Amino acid sequence: MTYTAWQPIAPRRATLLQNTAAAGLIGFLAGTGGDVSRDRIVTYSGTGSIIVSSLNAVAGVPVQGLTVELNVVRQLLRLSIAETAQLFGVSRPTIYSWEKGNPFGHKNSARLRAIFNALTPHLKFLEIQTGRIAHRAIQGRTTLLQKLAEGADAQQAIMKLVDLLVQETAQRERLSLRLKGRTGDLGAADLDALG
Repeated sequence: MTYTAWQPIAPRRATLLQNTAAAGLIGFLAGTGGDVSRDRIVTYSGTGSIIVSSLNAVAGVPVQGLTVELNVVRQLLRLSIAETAQLFGVSRPTIYSWEKGNPFGHKNSARLRAIFNALTPHLKFLEIQTGRIAHRAIQGRTTLLQKLAEGADAQQAIMKLVDLLVQETAQRERLSLRLKGRTGDLGAADLDALG
């Protein structure tokens, strides 16, 4: 067997998702004091959700923390780059710049933190919701995205959204229970009777 001299492997570029997961894992490990087991990870972050894991990375460097918070907000609310730009009143290139780790302005960083902190208690619930929840009407015809873009209190707006989603979930469960005993075969329509 012949051995060749050691050669370094060219580093590969990690994706944003991989970086977020790595930052979340590092944050998780730092927060556990070294007590890490499979059960503790599953208990703490469900089945390994990237959003829940990303929360732990927020304690890092401020700009990196804001970038993680921005990604979590975008994932939870299912926002496109254009919608995120609308939310903060900036251009799309600014959002791309923030995602790369460039600094936020003081006003926008405070706004992002407010939205992030309002979403944090409802992570698991919002994560399982379907559809584009930022486009849900929370007051008349005004959507969550519109309310937040207008500068409304993030805590109140997100609580209205959560209350609405909880009511809808309960309605779906009640409907499911009522329809549980029914069979799918209701017979064919009598086309002759219809004319």
